[in-house]
Amino acid sequence: MRFYNRKNELMVLEKLLEIPDKSVIAIIVGMRRVGKTELIKQFFMDKEGIYLYVDNEKTQNELLLEFNKTLVSELSLPSYVKAESFEDIIKIMFGESKNKKIIIAIDEFQRFMNQYPSFITQLQKYFDLNVNTSNLFLIISGSAIGMMKKIFEDKKAPLFGRSHNTIYLKPFSFKIISKILNDFGIADFEDIVKFYSIYGGMPRYYILICDFKIKEPMESINDLLLNDLAPLRKEVRTVITEEFGKEVQAYYGILTAIALGKTKSNEIANHIGIKETSLSPYLNDLIDVLEVIKREIPVTESLKSKRSRYYLKDNFFRFWFRFIYRNRSYYEVGNYDPILNEIQQNFNSYVGLSFEEICKEFLTGINKNKKLPFYFDEIGKWWGSYRDEKTGKRKSDEIDIVALNKQNKQKKEILFVEVKWKTLNINDTKKILDELKEKSRYVNWHNNDRYEYFGVIAKKIEGKEELREEDVVLFDLSDILSLI
Repeated sequence: MRFYNRKNELMVLEKLLEIPDKSVIAIIVGMRRVGKTELIKQFFMDKEGIYLYVDNEKTQNELLLEFNKTLVSELSLPSYVKAESFEDIIKIMFGESKNKKIIIAIDEFQRFMNQYPSFITQLQKYFDLNVNTSNLFLIISGSAIGMMKKIFEDKKAPLFGRSHNTIYLKPFSFKIISKILNDFGIADFEDIVKFYSIYGGMPRYYILICDFKIKEPMESINDLLLNDLAPLRKEVRTVITEEFGKEVQAYYGILTAIALGKTKSNEIANHIGIKETSLSPYLNDLIDVLEVIKREIPVTESLKSKRSRYYLKDNFFRFWFRFIYRNRSYYEVGNYDPILNEIQQNFNSYVGLSFEEICKEFLTGINKNKKLPFYFDEIGKWWGSYRDEKTGKRKSDEIDIVALNKQNKQKKEILFVEVKWKTLNINDTKKILDELKEKSRYVNWHNNDRYEYFGVIAKKIEGKEELREEDVVLFDLSDILSLI
């Protein structure tokens, strides 16, 4: 698979490399499979870079011998040079860069915290001593996001403030994934949406799809997940265990609850059987450390709003906890048919949630290109409760996407959009628009002086041109394909 995107990240590394006559540290942080190692390899394409990998399956001594062997070979040192400790490795790195620029990348650096924590303090010591007398460009990469933050962002940490820049490598957008799958020969746009709904934006998963010559979403589930030798069989467990250790039951429970649609904190707490007041530390870890869930509030409210909901933002985690983990008894003994049956029965509703996020990305993109009735500066969901005017009863409702221009003080404009992963005829679309207009009355945001627009995005909308009006926007997969 060829290298995609990451132009900005490569440009940052190139600029740091150009800093003269001093040592520089660059940090690359991102989840497993997001492409950190590929970024380093691409950066090294036209350079003599040295790559060191912290393998957690090797003993300290084995790792030390490997690092020593690599440095001796790559730096053309005498064969008798032998590092007796990791401190000697650091001395070699800074010593050899006294008279020439040396580029070294250390991958999965956070593992030193468990394997040899002194390496971190020793690196700080020698960096401070040699920063202005050596010419080392040190790239430090890590996939345990929480541990990397502790090493470099905690004010009490030895390496706090030592890096020149930190690159937070994010998963690819739907737009980039569409391009990748197209290059693989997968042209059916509906299938592309389904692939993205399962695997999200992690490049490594699409390398597997390419390597296995997979063409259908369900085929990928069988090949990559539902067999005893599946390459992604232990993926989620590995990520969670590396970040949080062995005490992970609460995290698994929270992720399962959210994957099943329990998005309020009290619903999540009830599902896993703990007090709601005890939930916050776990939620914060999953938001800030593992970065697989997100907290949302109604888009019309302030950030201080207490009406939070929690959603899985990593599609692969959502798929795994929705279908695999809750059927683990079947999974562990290799009884995959019941799991596959459940996936097939519920897959359309599962894809519907992912399609909402794709539609947000799509609207954000065409908003930048000014292809909407107005330019919005915020987009999100809305939910709320109100008293029904006819029955007097309290009712709750939500709208999939609401976009608004909070910054424009002269003209307040708002767009309400419903998203449907299905084919709609003219009557279906009219009904959805009528219901949307009714719900919009209860969205409290400049109700007396706002300009309102309404929209529907679906898999397919029949009679789009006939239904389009000045205040109505309609898009389906054909539009998304042509405009992304």
